[in-house]
Amino acid sequence: MDIRTQTTKSNLKKALLQCMKKQAFSEIKVKDIILAEFNKALLADRSAVNGIDHVLSQD
Repeated sequence: MDIRTQTTKSNLKKALLQCMKKQAFSEIKVKDIILAEFNKALLADRSAVNGIDHVLSQD
């Protein structure tokens, strides 16, 4: 199996488990799982660029 497929499946399972902590399984929508995974990725991206100087030099 492709590593990207494995990673995606793993991430979706983790997102489902996160959602199950907050609401009943029967109430969870696909949108909830996708948004949970998106938020996790967004936070990871933010922390990765946190120390980057955003000011461009004139040089």
